[in-house]
Amino acid sequence: MGAHPSHILHDNLIQGGMDVLVFPYQNPILTIATVFDYFCFRVKNKDWFERNGITHVVSVCDCTPAEELIPSENKIHIDVDDCPSVDLYPHFVRTTQFIHNARSGGGKVFVHCAAGRIVLHRSEYLLCSGISRSSTITLAYLMTWLDVSFQDALSHLRLARQGVCDRIARLIRKIEGAKLISPLFQACPNDGFQQQLRKWEKSVERTELIKAFETERTSQEHLKVLHLSDVDHLKERRERSTKLGSRMGGYLDDEDL
Repeated sequence: MGAHPSHILHDNLIQGGMDVLVFPYQNPILTIATVFDYFCFRVKNKDWFERNGITHVVSVCDCTPAEELIPSENKIHIDVDDCPSVDLYPHFVRTTQFIHNARSGGGKVFVHCAAGRIVLHRSEYLLCSGISRSSTITLAYLMTWLDVSFQDALSHLRLARQGVCDRIARLIRKIEGAKLISPLFQACPNDGFQQQLRKWEKSVERTELIKAFETERTSQEHLKVLHLSDVDHLKERRERSTKLGSRMGGYLDDEDL
C-alpha cells in the first residue's frame, strides 16, 4: 500500500507502495508502529479514494477499505502475509478477471498491500511495502492482459514504480538515520511469488484468459481501444524513461511519466 501509489496503466490501474526504507532501531526517529499507521492511513482516506475516482480494490494484506468507501462487491480481500510459503497462485484467475472486468467497465482499480518484509539486519529495520504481494497480483494481470512474459511484465512494472524513488528520496533526506536501499525493490515479489508467476506464465488458465480477452477485444471496440492505448502507454513510458533517466540520474517523478 504505502504513501505513494503509482499509475501502472493510465489512471485506471493504480498500485501502492512505499518502497524500501531503513530505520536504525536504536532510538528511531519514526517507530515501527508509526510507519504501520502511516501505511494503513491510505486505506482509510476517503478524500484520496474520491480524488482518484477509485471504484474497485484488491487488498492483499490484513486491511481493506471500509464498506462505505468501497462496497464488498467491488473489492477482493486476500489476507495473507508476504512469505515465500504463501500461495497466491490460486487467486490469479479471480484477481485478473476482476481487474479486467473493472477496467473494461470504466472503473479504476487500486491494488495494494501493506508494510511487508520487516527484517532486522545489521541493527537496522528494512521496511518494504507495496513491492511483493500487490506487485504479484498486478503482474499476473499484466502478463495476461498484455500477453507478455513474467520478465517483461516485471520490467514494465518496475519502470512504472520508478517514479516513487525521487519522492521517497526527498522524504528520506528529512529523516535522520533513514536511507533508501535500492530502487530495485520498487517491484520485487518474494522468491515464492516469483515461482508462482513463472508457473502462471506457462499455465493453461492464463492461456485461456488471454484467448478470452482477445475474443472480447474482437467484438467490443472499446476493449480494443483500451488494449492499444495500454500498449502505447507502456511504449511511451519506456521511451520517456530512457530520455529522462540519464538527465535525472535515474530518479523519475510520476508526473514526468
